[in-house]
Amino acid sequence: MGYNIFRNDRVGKLGGGVLLAVKQHIKCREVLNKTSQMNEIIAIEVETQLFKSILIASIYVPPTAKMDLNIFQELYNINNNCIIVGDLNATLHHMGSAKANARGRQLQELFKEGFIEGVDDDTPTFEKNDYEVKLDWLLGSQPLLSFTSNVETHPPIGTSCGHKPLTFDISIGAEPKPASPRMSFNFKAAKWSKFRSKLDQQLMLWNNDRRLDSALDIEEYTSFITNSILVATQEAVPLSKQTNTRPMISEVTKSAYPAGLLRMSAGTLSIYLRMFLNNGLPVLRPQSIAAMRTIVGGGVIPSYDPQWSNKSMELPPSQEFGLSWYWETMKDGRRYIGHSVNMNFIPPNTKLIAEALGDISQLPRDMQMAVTNKLHESFQPVPIPNHGDWLRYHEEKGQTLKAFEQTTSKAVPHSTFNTIYIQPVGSFNHPRAAPLNVIIQFARIFFAGCEVELLPTIDFSKDMKYRENHGIKQYRTDGFYNYLSQTRYFRDTSRELLCVAVTMTDIYPDESWNFVYGEARVKDGLGVYSFARLDPLFSESSQILLSVPLTKEERIVMLRRCIKILLHELGHLFGLNHCIYFICLMNGANNQIEMDRQTLYLCPVCLRKLYSTLYFDVRHMYENFVYLCEIYGLEEERLWYRKRLNCI
Repeated sequence: MGYNIFRNDRVGKLGGGVLLAVKQHIKCREVLNKTSQMNEIIAIEVETQLFKSILIASIYVPPTAKMDLNIFQELYNINNNCIIVGDLNATLHHMGSAKANARGRQLQELFKEGFIEGVDDDTPTFEKNDYEVKLDWLLGSQPLLSFTSNVETHPPIGTSCGHKPLTFDISIGAEPKPASPRMSFNFKAAKWSKFRSKLDQQLMLWNNDRRLDSALDIEEYTSFITNSILVATQEAVPLSKQTNTRPMISEVTKSAYPAGLLRMSAGTLSIYLRMFLNNGLPVLRPQSIAAMRTIVGGGVIPSYDPQWSNKSMELPPSQEFGLSWYWETMKDGRRYIGHSVNMNFIPPNTKLIAEALGDISQLPRDMQMAVTNKLHESFQPVPIPNHGDWLRYHEEKGQTLKAFEQTTSKAVPHSTFNTIYIQPVGSFNHPRAAPLNVIIQFARIFFAGCEVELLPTIDFSKDMKYRENHGIKQYRTDGFYNYLSQTRYFRDTSRELLCVAVTMTDIYPDESWNFVYGEARVKDGLGVYSFARLDPLFSESSQILLSVPLTKEERIVMLRRCIKILLHELGHLFGLNHCIYFICLMNGANNQIEMDRQTLYLCPVCLRKLYSTLYFDVRHMYENFVYLCEIYGLEEERLWYRKRLNCI
């Protein structure tokens, strides 16, 4: 038949199992053949021109079983360039099903981990009578998943109902093909300073006063950018002597793309990267091109907004082409699109921690002991980041005391300006709402010397924009900022230091984001924080969230999370950057796992920085935390603060 067959037959039953058939001239080998928790798996590795090798796996999960999520991690560990297909018997609401079943919710959890994604196709893959549903899935890792195309679902074979065959193409050069005569650039030999200089000269020819109000305007601007890039490329990037039929892209887990890309504007990069990946040929899927355009601002250079310089507690950056995309603000005030690969985070050693603490000789004795005594017993180092973790995609250098003291955009109580206003927005009058009166008690202790005042709850106004995202109502953050700014003079401006809005509704900053936990405008002393996703049952329907009271365990989890996010975000307004020195309240978090790992206390470095602003009595602060933690059932934190008191 011309195929090599790899199969995992079902044991103890006639029929069943999984199988992969590979053309005989393609080099491949079996890497996994097992059945785990009734999940049947067969996996092979295929040699390719573009990725060295890729893993292809077929999985079957019976409708009576749960998905073994460890299998997906095992496959990814074997080869992080993987495609996984199969009948998972998983349904998701936003993929056309009436609701998510148990395996669908497991699939959502898998997607949240970040290392495996699904093709965005809600076409039903199973039909019976008038019933249709998507049960079969095409999953994979990036950047490999971006090379899939022509995903199609076909009618059932030989019957009028049942599962529908799913086909797709992967453009990775698994089969020998003739050399292509088309032009190929040698990017490793590029002179990027020359490229930027020439590109700047070309871009200056555009009339910056011209408005881009129509699709035709944008198309013309895009053509201008394309031509400018081609001129700069021809002058600064030599031709390659290779005759590959596909551009060779370095593995994103090992090396970064040319640094020159980081100095292009958003509109320039959106077009240039397409050319870079494909040597000018449009082989990308339309979905991938659309995703890129969203990531880089639709191909139009956005105006600089200084309020966006402090995005905090954000989702993992947008993922496309194996890169993590984020906005970066340069010292001259211009915004550029940036990208990162897997950051090689190395926990700071004792010397770097000591340097970050600065001179402690003039501190009160209790404070000296708090930041130096028995640190190894009370504080844990930051672990090596996993897939989807904050430090995997963000290069945090660590904020020293000296850097903190040089920060000008931060809250510093002075004269009568010492009040933090908390503005609730939307209903907090339901069984699963965050207990604001409890949360602000912790804030009063944490930010000693500041008053924390809870303002009367307001409702959402008609001026606050919102959208529906997979059935979840989300409000845009700028509506909150506008309200806080417009109502400033209704508050006591002679006392106001900060004002932050809190809500039980999901929030997002703009259309390119899925959601954010919170956001701060340090310059204006304003913040917006959502407690919605801190509920352990957030993924359930809104009807459940409004009617089912928190259990004792859920109440503790919810309270702990809400206190953390409020203190963390207020910490940013007080000038604290994300921490890399220890596991700490100020660690960055991309997901719920990282947020839960954050502590309800500051590490020595962050404690030292906050002290330099507030000059609190650390022993008194710790004693108050012991008291509150005991009252509200935060036993883990009570024990930590009690133990730490014995060290100072």
